[in-house]
Amino acid sequence: MAITAWTDRFPCRRLGDVSGIEWSTIWGDGPSGCHEASWRIDMDPNEHHPEFTRGKHVALKTSAHPFWTGYVAGVERDTDGWLIKALGYASMAATDYLALDADGEPTSVPRDAVLAAMSRGLPWTFPIFAWPASTYQPVADIDTAKVNTLAQLITAYAQANGVHWTVRADGILRFEADPTDPRWITRPGVGVMGVADDDYITHLRLRYVSAVDPGPPVRPTQFSVTPPTEAANEVAAARWGRRERHVDRTGLGYMTDAVAEGLARSLFARVQPRLGWSDPLTLDLTEITDPTNLMADRTEIQAGHRVRIHGVYDIRGALTAGPSVEVNLAEVKASAEGDSIYLAPVGLVARDTEAILADVPYNPEEGFVA
Repeated sequence: MAITAWTDRFPCRRLGDVSGIEWSTIWGDGPSGCHEASWRIDMDPNEHHPEFTRGKHVALKTSAHPFWTGYVAGVERDTDGWLIKALGYASMAATDYLALDADGEPTSVPRDAVLAAMSRGLPWTFPIFAWPASTYQPVADIDTAKVNTLAQLITAYAQANGVHWTVRADGILRFEADPTDPRWITRPGVGVMGVADDDYITHLRLRYVSAVDPGPPVRPTQFSVTPPTEAANEVAAARWGRRERHVDRTGLGYMTDAVAEGLARSLFARVQPRLGWSDPLTLDLTEITDPTNLMADRTEIQAGHRVRIHGVYDIRGALTAGPSVEVNLAEVKASAEGDSIYLAPVGLVARDTEAILADVPYNPEEGFVA
């Protein structure tokens, strides 16, 4: 089925020949869903078109069905035509919108911030009946003494509740749990996935400011910095050795001991007491199917899906290794040309020295950041 690029009103092929269509989706702690897309149009580099100004809606479709949507982030013009670069709508929460309520004041309540941003033009939708009850409550990990981005607020909420937040091709904000059942299955022997210990942690200690008496009036003498709370995994420590990390959250203000314990466990769940993967997979489209053995459509494989990879032994987390491994996809890249697809699993870590050093999770103001 043909893959086409569209403006908000018409297919890009009306303006010139279209080539090089590529797209990606991501799944992680921050903005997830549709990520990046690009394509080239055979147009005069000296021309201008209002459909490709920053922020204009664009989409990639099969037939009339959009599988990737976003907005124009930039246009590069040269003798080969126009290169359109687009970003998914989730990224707007990090770059274009602040976490403000309807009165324009900083807020830590996710529902209030999202609805206010939508009223200011954020092109998301969210069925009103689908708001989780917890989105009506302030997020403990957000300091409203400063203005946060909308992405910072939603990400903090998602992490505290053990979910991911996505904006996929339909433009709907969703809170999604990690999948547990495989959506796709590879044929045996399609690749090798090495392991690495860069993000391996067995014991995480959280330092925070405890609210001894949270009731008014609030005075500094009623609060004290407590000994760290700890989240640990002794099974992993016995298998691969102990590795400790410290997280300082005293800058977030006062929180109850129960909230601090929940935050520590949430942070620990994000890093996981297991080794990480050092290799992604680049598969031919004939090497991946759905559970009924039907060949996968490249436009349907999304980050956040779970894949069973046959012929790869999981030596990271299971006490008994098996002849296959199931991974959740952190990034998927594909193109309209060619017959391959790039799959990066959750837990993929940098393996070259420069990238490893760049990933060292330390902030001089906050200490270790999980």
